[in-house]
Amino acid sequence: MSSQALENLKILFQDCPEVLRMLDLRELDQSNLTDQQLREEMKKRKLYPEPINFYATGRTGAGKTSLGNSLLGSGIMESTGRQDCTSGIQYFAMASNLRYFDLPGGGSNEEFENINRVALLIPQLEDEKEVNEFIVFDFSDHAATGQVSSQKVTVTEWQSVENQKYVSPDLILYVLAPHGQFLREDKKYLRALLKSQKARRGENRVIFALNIHRNRDGSLKPTPQNIEDARKGITEVYQEIYSGTPPIVKIDSLRGEGINQITELICEILPPEKIGNMRQVLREELKQFAEAERSRRYREALIYIASRLATYTVDTQFGNQSLLKEAYAAICSYGIKIFREEDVIAQAEKELADEVSKVAEESKQKRQKVITEKENITERREEKQTKITSVPEYDWEKITDTETDYIEIEQTRLVTDSIRRKNPVARFLFGEYKKQEVLKNETIMKPIKRTVERLEKRLVGMREEREEIGTGKYYDVVVGQRDKEVGKKALQGGYDVIEDLLAIGLGIELADAQKDLRTCFETIVKSGRVQVQMMISRYKEQINQLVESSPPDQAEDVIIRILEKVLIS
Repeated sequence: MSSQALENLKILFQDCPEVLRMLDLRELDQSNLTDQQLREEMKKRKLYPEPINFYATGRTGAGKTSLGNSLLGSGIMESTGRQDCTSGIQYFAMASNLRYFDLPGGGSNEEFENINRVALLIPQLEDEKEVNEFIVFDFSDHAATGQVSSQKVTVTEWQSVENQKYVSPDLILYVLAPHGQFLREDKKYLRALLKSQKARRGENRVIFALNIHRNRDGSLKPTPQNIEDARKGITEVYQEIYSGTPPIVKIDSLRGEGINQITELICEILPPEKIGNMRQVLREELKQFAEAERSRRYREALIYIASRLATYTVDTQFGNQSLLKEAYAAICSYGIKIFREEDVIAQAEKELADEVSKVAEESKQKRQKVITEKENITERREEKQTKITSVPEYDWEKITDTETDYIEIEQTRLVTDSIRRKNPVARFLFGEYKKQEVLKNETIMKPIKRTVERLEKRLVGMREEREEIGTGKYYDVVVGQRDKEVGKKALQGGYDVIEDLLAIGLGIELADAQKDLRTCFETIVKSGRVQVQMMISRYKEQINQLVESSPPDQAEDVIIRILEKVLIS
């Protein structure tokens, strides 16, 4: 993963200048955001308890007038950046109590340098036309009336003790464009300025601003050596007059960047009765605003990127790279550059490449539709043949029959029995035994007849039984159908890409700045995902339906509105 991913992502938004602006890291620089809000506050309310006369001087084209226009919020003050159009003093007073004096160029054989010099009470150049009067152009009411007033002032009037009570500079901003170099004439002018100020006030009241110009493509005009040479040249001249280090800041006058740093130096240089509670405004109010505004702009950029990526299929290529991986890498780089210290950015971007690619691949897999076709389900079967067997068939018939049973009966009957005669004579005469009827008890078996029914099995005929038996031969038969996966179709990124992309972006924003991204990236993304799901999970079905059934530009617009409602509003 590299910063190039962020540059590549910008190609997708050539039709959206506002997104390109948001992807410019300078737009989210906290110092620059503070500058923007400070400029607004300076136009709206009183920040300094007493008027502060703030003079801008330096060579023509350095950026004095551009800085004044940035403070005014318009381009009304004349400047071409190439030649001196400031033939007089351009002036405006702000609600903040700051009075801005834009002087004609000083140094490098300027045509109107003597106007500059008389305004700052520096002796005029003898080899240039002596100035006895000049014009002061007042832009203070231009925003309200569209009018610019002017007044011709003589040098004597301007430099009078009475007038100096109102116009004497409290601070002087010496503006230098490093790409134009710090030339001999610049040194000569600066030396005269510092000597005059020291003779008049004693302490230094000059702030040095290195105005960094940019080319059309956004690259810097000055080289690092140009900037270093400018610092060195200013320091050498300054230390001829004062001890210590000169107060030098870098600004971009066209964009109004550096106002915050200049104001901090104002607070350090001016006495307390002049600055009032300005330090508190800088450290508390503006800092809070800058943090909130940075978050808002950052999230707005995430919304535009996520909404557009949601309409692309997840297999879209960007050159020879996966668009999804490039976009995720760009968001990671974007977040790191905004919310992390500069010294850890390069190493973090390098080591997080694999982690970011892993998240992108997971997103891609979630948005794949399986393509299927019907497949026959077959079964191996054995051929059968029928074996027929004749089997007797029986039936049961009920039969009534008579059965004889016997029971024991006790009865007494008269029977003749032989009884031995007791009398021997009788035995001799009549025989030993005599006949005698006696009653005798006996048990007899008496037959009893009864009717019984029984079932009798009888053959009623023959029937055929058929049995399927294997032949040892086999064949395949279709018994059904099932879906067979034959491929996958990549869908539009939809909700899943939005969730993953925002999980990376918000995870980095919300993470503790002290955490090492390289070891905690997975946890950071997981935490970001929880936040995202809480905010947008209820829109999942709607988002997926939009990207699948609506034209991409329409789907993108609706998704942007949805995400703005939950992430920014």
